Amino acid sequence: MTTARWMAAAVGAALALSPAMAATKKATPATPAAAKATLDPEARTALDRMSAYLRTLKTFEVVADGYSEEVLDSGQKVTIPGSLTYDVAKPDRLFAEISSDRTLRRYYFDGSKVTIDAPRHKLYTDAPLKGTIGTLLDVTYSKYGIELPLQDLFLWGDPNRPATLPASGFKVGPETIGDTKVDHYAFRQPGLDWQIWIAHGDKPLPLRIVMTNTADRAQPQYAAKLTWNTDASFAADRFSFSPGKDSGRIAIATVDGSAGETK
Repeated sequence: MTTARWMAAAVGAALALSPAMAATKKATPATPAAAKATLDPEARTALDRMSAYLRTLKTFEVVADGYSEEVLDSGQKVTIPGSLTYDVAKPDRLFAEISSDRTLRRYYFDGSKVTIDAPRHKLYTDAPLKGTIGTLLDVTYSKYGIELPLQDLFLWGDPNRPATLPASGFKVGPETIGDTKVDHYAFRQPGLDWQIWIAHGDKPLPLRIVMTNTADRAQPQYAAKLTWNTDASFAADRFSFSPGKDSGRIAIATVDGSAGETK
């Protein structure tokens, strides 16, 4: 798990493209493990086990349905529902769709080019990019300032990308999501409190997440339920973008303010 950058990416999902494209449950008393503010070995083991399993997935689809909270200038919070879909064929193909009433963005990566499409604006941008999904995540962030929501799904447990462990974490207890038995864990690190529900059995998938930005006095949250298809199969053109006849191409902006490569 990385730092609060993940929270910002999940809530914002902002793209540096152009002005046209940017547009109850009762509280559970704290357990002794929580009060100690340490990372409980059982909680760390659960993260390690989940990470190891996620690394075994080669082709999958995951859909995150949930909401983010925005803090207005008045300090009032408003809730924005939305969904995120990932179609993945490792090591070098990815499709993502971020959808809400406010925003619709689609990302395509086929191992040689990345494309970002804003279909409601009939605009898209693309750039050559060869490599793996890891390359995609690195370059889009460092060069274009874009961080895909929930991208830790691809980074957890990667030995080449050591992550800072949470400052503390503990098991809240067993619960049920739909018909699936899960264990609920809570973690804390500077600027971010987060919770995760991990399935029992030989497929320890994360099925729900809640993240709270504690660096903001209003403590906005992002929460989502995750639905997985670990036996998904995709047509080859799922990861390649074909513009419509009325689509317009624009240059992608880089973090240094210059225009990206154009054809």
